[in-house]
Amino acid sequence: MTSRIARAIELLESAFGEPVWPGPKDPLTSLVGAILSQNTSDTNRDRAFTALMQRFPDWEDILAAKESDVAQAIKVAGLSNQRSKRINWLTPVGEGAVRGVRSFRHVPVELRTSG
Repeated sequence: MTSRIARAIELLESAFGEPVWPGPKDPLTSLVGAILSQNTSDTNRDRAFTALMQRFPDWEDILAAKESDVAQAIKVAGLSNQRSKRINWLTPVGEGAVRGVRSFRHVPVELRTSG
């Protein structure tokens, strides 16, 4: 079975080239994308993320922003008040994750467990 899979991969790569991951380059982008994608369509998630990045060009701007301003920027995804709260709490953690910090302990339990 594994030789058939290996052969299929070989054929696909020879026909289409080696796959390249087009995903985000940093963990914070993935984290915010996950928050925006829950209970919404991919289209609305993408619109909300684009609007967020247009309103706040870098993560420091989001850190400095009021929760209500973040909520307004991501309104198209729905549940913007809840999502903005999580983004504002998780952005400092994500910034730390980019620098190698991997703890979410400072995030209040209710934000980690509530929907």
